[in-house]
Amino acid sequence: MNAADTVPIIFGGDFNSISHLDDGLGKSGHSKLMMWAGFSDTFRQIHDDKTKDPGYSIGGSSARIDYIYYLGKGLELHEAGPIAPNFKGKESRTPGYPSDHLGIVAKFEVR
Repeated sequence: MNAADTVPIIFGGDFNSISHLDDGLGKSGHSKLMMWAGFSDTFRQIHDDKTKDPGYSIGGSSARIDYIYYLGKGLELHEAGPIAPNFKGKESRTPGYPSDHLGIVAKFEVR
């Protein structure tokens, strides 16, 4: 992480916990740790109103537990969000989609 200003870091995955930026309770250890380390949450950078854009990523829930974080100079974030905004997850028997987690994406310009 010390070299992030010369080699930017993009880190993503299923954290299985709700971000403190979403629940407002400050209980999520992962998101606080990522912010403390200097990372930015791509989705909340673009969609800062959690009421208007909850950004759920798991079917049948309003929970956002999948994240893409970034750190370092040379990355300019342009877009962030779900791959398929109307996704309902495995529970709704979405044809051809085998997971209960929605795919997420972030689009950057690298300078």
